This record gives sequence, structure tokens and C-alpha cells, in this order.
Amino acid sequence: MRLSRGGNRRINTALHMAAVTQVRLGQEGSAYYDKLIGRGKTKTEAMRLLLRRRLSDRVFSAMRADEHLSAEAVVTRPTSGPGIAGTTVVELRSAA
Repeated sequence: MRLSRGGNRRINTALHMAAVTQVRLGQEGSAYYDKLIGRGKTKTEAMRLLLRRRLSDRVFSAMRADEHLSAEAVVTRPTSGPGIAGTTVVELRSAA
């Protein structure tokens, strides 16, 4: 899979900032980045691989999990009693 260099610039910028921060502060991505540099990758290649393989996959899986949870939390039902006939009420279930 290849990340689009075009695409959503705001998302690409946010991912790049996260990658740079992880490398600078010695967080999770730093070890992977150092391993890639040790294998002979350039700094640019290592950063691109960190973005593609680690960060974008984690962000995408978090978005999918959030989408799944929010879809389960919404319940729709027709209204009953006074009001406009045929309208639908959306309720949010408690996650607790």
C-alpha cells in the first residue's frame, strides 16, 4: 500500500507531525526509525516508512474502532405520544 502524497493535506500534516514528535521524544516510533536507519535507509525513507507502516495503520484502526463504537451507541426509534407523527428519535446508549 502506498500513501497518497496528495490526498488530505491536513491529515498528512498531522501524521507527519506525529512521526517527527515520536522520533524526537524517543517514543514508540523512535525505535522503529532507528532500526530502519541501521538497515541503511535514509532519514527521509525511514520517516516515510514510519508514517506508512506504523502511524497511519494505528490511526486508521483507531478510527475504525471509534466508528464501530459510535454505531453501536446510536439507537433510533419512532416517536410515540404528542409531537409530529412519523418522526424518529435518536438516543445515545451509555458506554458504561
